[in-house]
Amino acid sequence: MNVAAGRGGFVVIYRWRLKPGFEADFIANWQRITDAARAEGSGGSSLFRAEDGSYVAIARWPSRAARKAFFDRFDARADAQGAAMQARAEAAVLERLPALEMDALIDDWALEEIV
Repeated sequence: MNVAAGRGGFVVIYRWRLKPGFEADFIANWQRITDAARAEGSGGSSLFRAEDGSYVAIARWPSRAARKAFFDRFDARADAQGAAMQARAEAAVLERLPALEMDALIDDWALEEIV
């Protein structure tokens, strides 16, 4: 998202502490949501395990409105399998830390892999 070209950008940083042994369900659900969001125009996301053991995700959107519209549709069309996966992911959360919602001023991530 090139903010300088007037396309804007919106990012949400999420943080959680997970129950030991439940990480795989949480990660699988995060990927499922990211895949669905990317198919509908999000900028994707990254999920990290922080040094303190918490999990941190950065999700990119073209706008706040685009994020809201996606989740309104996504929540409304949840199928039984998706709902079960969501429930397992929610069961994995020990603590949900406040999310940070941010409007991009400069959004200049390298798109190449940095390995």
